[in-house]
Amino acid sequence: MEKVYYITNQNNQQKLLDAMPLALIKTHFLEDFELEEKLAKCDCLIFTSKNAILALRNANENALKLPSYVLSSASAKVLLNLGFAPFFVGKSGYGAGFSYELKENLMHKSPLFIRAKVVASTLKEDLKNFQIKLEESILYETCTLELKKEEKEKLKPAKNSIILFSAPSYCKAFLQNFAWDFSYQCVCIGTTTLKCAKKLLGEEAKIHLSPQPQMQSSLEFAQKLIIL
Repeated sequence: MEKVYYITNQNNQQKLLDAMPLALIKTHFLEDFELEEKLAKCDCLIFTSKNAILALRNANENALKLPSYVLSSASAKVLLNLGFAPFFVGKSGYGAGFSYELKENLMHKSPLFIRAKVVASTLKEDLKNFQIKLEESILYETCTLELKKEEKEKLKPAKNSIILFSAPSYCKAFLQNFAWDFSYQCVCIGTTTLKCAKKLLGEEAKIHLSPQPQMQSSLEFAQKLIIL
């Protein structure tokens, strides 16, 4: 029976109705020995993921008091749950659109970009092209969990299932644990994830771009594909 599956992080598993979670990712916090120096020089923060916010809380929670520019409402919600209000929330929800939104907002600012060890985003290069210089602090890395053979056999999605990928690393994590069945369809959140899926899955794969960047909206879109 076809179902909708989504990849989730073992550290903070998100539960969605009418979908099956696959915990294939784990976040490891990293230490930036120059973080305090960077914070002293900056006057605002940039977050493009929920994990970046949690990583800074782990390193220096007091720093979250600085004005924050966040990619999406999902990241904004994490900040609010921690007791901090975001200064700016991106409207597009996508990396490329976020860069253009920041262009006007960060003129004459000294932002600090809290990021993962490996990122698919071109935010730094984009802002550099807009004459905006930013510092970076690498505070976490996303690692793939390798399932045991019996776990793979138990959890492998059935034929005709729909797999929801919210980030390139989630697509890679799925493929490191399961072979792609060409009866599957995948729904990607964001053009960067879409590009990654096309590269890894090939032209024959049934790949869709979610019309909205939010997980719940993407799930609803994926569920409609079952009916088609």
